[in-house]
Parts: sequence; structure tokens; C-alpha cells
Amino acid sequence: GSLRMANPVLLAALLVSTLHQASSQTGTIRFANYYGSHMVLQRAPKSAIVWGYIPVCERVVVQFDEKSLADAKLIPGTSECQWKSVLPPTDGDGKAHVITASSTNYGKVSISDVLFGDVWICGGQSNMVFTVPQVYNSSEEIQKAANYPNIRLFTVQRVT
Repeated sequence: GSLRMANPVLLAALLVSTLHQASSQTGTIRFANYYGSHMVLQRAPKSAIVWGYIPVCERVVVQFDEKSLADAKLIPGTSECQWKSVLPPTDGDGKAHVITASSTNYGKVSISDVLFGDVWICGGQSNMVFTVPQVYNSSEEIQKAANYPNIRLFTVQRVT
């Protein structure tokens, strides 16, 4: 028998499809950029919401301190799928928590040392960039900071 050359258009389509599948499988599940270890979420009676992305919509299980919650809600996007989960109302008792999101094909991701408490957002003018070392009694205030280990500070990059 003779060998026949396969249809080049069919081969190209098969190659593109295979490459697309391989590239979508290499992504991982992740939290949105502003979620991370050592953060503070609003305490009870409110329920905190966590969300993130997964390359392709599939079942996402969120665990809160190793207890599985209801499957995360999936919101299809243009290049990724967004997932969202509501955490149970949690008291601000100073206990550190772990939140994990996982899926069958895209692995799992965890954030740890998450506290629940009151979240304050401060904004203003030039006085908002005033740092503690610039304060009159800064040495005393810095020494006192050890008495407040559960205060967390998140600084947003200044844009001019």
C-alpha cells in the first residue's frame, strides 16, 4: 500500500486544539490579587466573601479551617472563570484561620493566618503618607506595637 499525506488543514486544526487544551490545563486556581495570608476580613455578623479565578469553569470547593463549604459559585469570563464563596460569619476572636480553594484539574491554593475583626479603610490627602518614624514620639510608639500583634496594615501603592 501507499502512504497518503493527511489533510494539512485537519492536522493544523488538531494541533491548535491540542495546544489549547494543554495550555488551559497548565493554569492553576488562584485567589483574587488582594486576598493573601496575614489579612483581616470583616468579623461577624457580616459574612466575608472570597473569590478568585480558575482557567476553565469547573467545580471549586472552598474549605474554611478544613470544613468544606457549599460549592463556589462560578461566573464564566472571557479568558478565565471567576469563582466566589461566602464564608460563615466569624467572630473576631484573634484566632488565625486557613481558607483553601481547590478543583479537580487545577490544584489548590490556601491563604493562612487570616484574622477576622474590624476592617478600617483610611484615605486622605498628603497626611496619609505620614509614617510612624516621622511622629514626635516614634520610638515609644514603635515599642508599644508589640502589645498589638493582631493589627494588620495593608498599604496601597501611591499613584500620582
